[in-house]
Amino acid sequence: MAGETSEYGPVLTTAQVAKLLDLNPQTVQQMAKDGRLPAHRLPGARKYLFFLEDVLGFVRQHKVHPADVEDEPAG
Repeated sequence: MAGETSEYGPVLTTAQVAKLLDLNPQTVQQMAKDGRLPAHRLPGARKYLFFLEDVLGFVRQHKVHPADVEDEPAG
C-alpha cells in the first residue's frame, strides 16, 4: 500500500517521509503524533500514513525567508 497512488495522490510511510524530509523516522512520528505534520491512521493500526500532497503542503507552509536563514555548517 505504501507508495501507491490513491485519489489523494501517493501514500507514504513514516520511513519514506523521513527520507524525503531528511529527518529521523522517530522525529516524523513525533511530528505526526503532535499534529504538526498531517498524517492518517487506519482504525486499529499503529502506523502512520501520509499523503504526499499533505507533506509537500506542510513544507510549503514553512517557507524560510532570507532574513531567517542562518548559514549551515559545512559538512
